[in-house]
Amino acid sequence: MEIKIALCICGLLLIFILGRKLCCRNIVAPQTINAISFIPSLFLLLFYAKDWNAELSNTTIGLILSGPLIFLIVSVIFKAFKIKVKECKNDNNMVVKIDFPYAVMFTVIEIITLLLLFRYIISFVGSAGSISTLLMTYRFKSATADLPTITSLFRLVSVYSGYVWAYLLCLNKLEKIRNNNTIYIINFFLSILISLSSGARGTAIMLIISLIVQYVFLFNQKMKITNEYKKMNSKYKKSIIIITVCLVLFAFQFDKFANILGRDTSEFTGIYYLAIYLAAPIKNLDIFIRNDCFGFAKGFWDSHIFNQLLTYVGTKYFDVNMSAFVYPFNVVNGQNLGNVATAYADYYYDNAMLSFIIANVLMAIITNYFFAKSNQSYNCCVSEINVYAIIYSIMAFGIAFNFFANEFYICIFNIEFFRGIIVIMFIKYFFTKRNIKKKSKWRHKND
Repeated sequence: MEIKIALCICGLLLIFILGRKLCCRNIVAPQTINAISFIPSLFLLLFYAKDWNAELSNTTIGLILSGPLIFLIVSVIFKAFKIKVKECKNDNNMVVKIDFPYAVMFTVIEIITLLLLFRYIISFVGSAGSISTLLMTYRFKSATADLPTITSLFRLVSVYSGYVWAYLLCLNKLEKIRNNNTIYIINFFLSILISLSSGARGTAIMLIISLIVQYVFLFNQKMKITNEYKKMNSKYKKSIIIITVCLVLFAFQFDKFANILGRDTSEFTGIYYLAIYLAAPIKNLDIFIRNDCFGFAKGFWDSHIFNQLLTYVGTKYFDVNMSAFVYPFNVVNGQNLGNVATAYADYYYDNAMLSFIIANVLMAIITNYFFAKSNQSYNCCVSEINVYAIIYSIMAFGIAFNFFANEFYICIFNIEFFRGIIVIMFIKYFFTKRNIKKKSKWRHKND
């Protein structure tokens, strides 16, 4: 069984290398992220292959390999089309910023949001217990509850402004600018805290992934215009290594992070708790395939791929009673593996291989389009907020978490996402300004 898993890892690494050669050498390009998303999960699965009887079926192996392969083919075809990208000279050597008073205004909004959220949570579940207990209780009791309108609006602004703070922090880091860095960091941290107030971790992880993707993307753009490419390329590689090490360290502390949010991890070791989230979904996918739990969507409203959007539209405008199939919890050799079964479970559920191909092709087209549109010159990215880059950094989370669940279609085909983009655009056009930047350490080709 380990041999199949090892061969699957080798196949994904080959697709990863091909993606870098044929499409784009940027480590955060869509086909690159897609190819490596399953590799850490498969490595962990190797350690629990015998405990979980992880003899993956040929269909499961085929899905894991064909998903990134389909993605790569679409990316290669997409590269042949020339997507028009915004150009700007930035002759005045200006860098975008949000003035300190405006940044403080957002700090106040975020603090008020935190207070409103905790006031609502306490009114909803009571005040007994620790913050962790309150958050966990609220998470399970609030599935059908809506936040008050003002609180919901403040939360939307607070969370989505976090992607802007991430962008500005990345620029300041690359341009060696310290102005307003402290307030940007405070606001970004508050955005993460507010996202955690629901008891879920997804949005917080999305903000962190967005920060990493934006930094690597902007670093890559800067490398294209520098005369000191070798020196900067060395720094780029060191940055990738540091980011990877930080992610690994975070992964090993994942159970402690879960404890803060009220999860009971007393029965699991740190590594095993991580394996439940990273490796178990692949085993669950295999179980569901072997049990023929797929291809049962009876109509448009039963789609698992677009369930989040259809639930909102169907219940709000068409009075449709949504009753999606819920995957059962799996127990193997007395070990609970949960009921999460990777994004491919939803892709395959609707109409077997046909819906699987359509879902991958559509995701590849959307992400490649936004990645191409974000590929503006570094000078352009410095002079104003690159909204396409921010949108792509949010989408990157959905691609990277294919190993876990249908995060791309859940997050992107969601009314809150579109409202959030309006918030980002509003901040860009009403609260940012340009300022003369300090001389960069790296010499530009046009200097």
